[in-house]
Amino acid sequence: MSNSDINPRVTLETRTNKGQDEEMRLRFRVRCGRDFQVYYKSGLRALVGDVRRYNADGTVRSGLRILPPQQLTDDIAEVIARLKKAAITAVERGITSSDEFQDLMLDKAVTGEKCTLLQDFADYIKERSTDDAKRRIADSSVQSYQSTLKLLDECLTGAGLASVTTQGFTADVLIGWLKFMGGRVSQNSRSVYSALLKKFFNDMESRDVVTVNPYNKRKDEIKALTAREKTDEPFALTLDELKLIAATDVPQRLQHTKDIFLMQCYIGCRVRDLERITMQDVKTHPEGFKYVSYLPQKTAKNRFKVETPLVPSAVAMLDAGVELPLRVPATTVHNEKVKALLHHCGINRTVEVWNRATCRYNDSPLWYVATSKICRRTAESLLTAYQVNMFTSGLHAVGSDAIKSYIDMSLTQRYRLMCAAYGEVAELDK
Repeated sequence: MSNSDINPRVTLETRTNKGQDEEMRLRFRVRCGRDFQVYYKSGLRALVGDVRRYNADGTVRSGLRILPPQQLTDDIAEVIARLKKAAITAVERGITSSDEFQDLMLDKAVTGEKCTLLQDFADYIKERSTDDAKRRIADSSVQSYQSTLKLLDECLTGAGLASVTTQGFTADVLIGWLKFMGGRVSQNSRSVYSALLKKFFNDMESRDVVTVNPYNKRKDEIKALTAREKTDEPFALTLDELKLIAATDVPQRLQHTKDIFLMQCYIGCRVRDLERITMQDVKTHPEGFKYVSYLPQKTAKNRFKVETPLVPSAVAMLDAGVELPLRVPATTVHNEKVKALLHHCGINRTVEVWNRATCRYNDSPLWYVATSKICRRTAESLLTAYQVNMFTSGLHAVGSDAIKSYIDMSLTQRYRLMCAAYGEVAELDK
């Protein structure tokens, strides 16, 4: 069948159970004769009341007192034009499923769009942020993608290359961008942003949008610019320092941070796991002591469940009114509050911190370099110092090298050992 014999018809689907003032995502039906029919979910969103002002073919209904926004009308017309072009290619290639057609619509060569790299990458982020479970990226990653796009925009605009296409983004331009980031972000951030752009180009290459992936050229130079720096190991509190924090009265603005900090030290979990542990995860053992049973995010795919006995100090916090889950602020905000908490509690022990600029170690008070990572390291340090490995607290999976000698240890035995490591008396022994 030649292109002239294909006559695509596109209709706007307006059926919805939502109210007039609610927002809906625009959906289109594409047909070519009797044998081809697919549905396309666009990125356009509009109020239901505005959508109902259009005919099925996307034109504005006649006789309306209130017209829909002109921008929405233009956007619908533009999507319909692209859908018709994509439908012709879909028929020629034998594409019949809506999912395959959805992918086809991302191919600018098919839809007739002439977009810049910046537009293509923005569309890629938007598409990966939608409700398509197969391609959806985590909400936490969206911000990193947006930061990558912002740095790309700044670099290309400053170099007079804002109009460069995805196909025209060469290895030379890529290396220029990597060097541009050098004076603006850390080496590890540069590595992360480069990895996200590489995912985009790998995706474009798999769809034949680009024939030459810039990351496949001058690999050694790119690798040198994007190598990650080894981060400093987090410090750990001593038992006396942990007890000092627990005993120190803090101002109201730091009380929630103190609760988060101490509970994380007692459980030894990652800070984002602490947000997921609820009061329903707090169990009572037949022998009377309490423990938490939860699924860490890092090992959730393997369904490795952690059971960690709660030392008496943690139970006392719960009895005093601290409720799980504990809401943790954004990482940067929380880490600043952790510093303020330790400073207020007088954690002034001097530690050596590596200075990347001078390649020397500098002395610094512990509170000044503290982050939330100090909590898990404190738990590990206390347990290890008492010759209690990580299985005892449930921090490592059964089968790891760290727990071979304690593989058959009961929860009660682990509870007693944890209490001893934290300098506390087990409820069973009072």
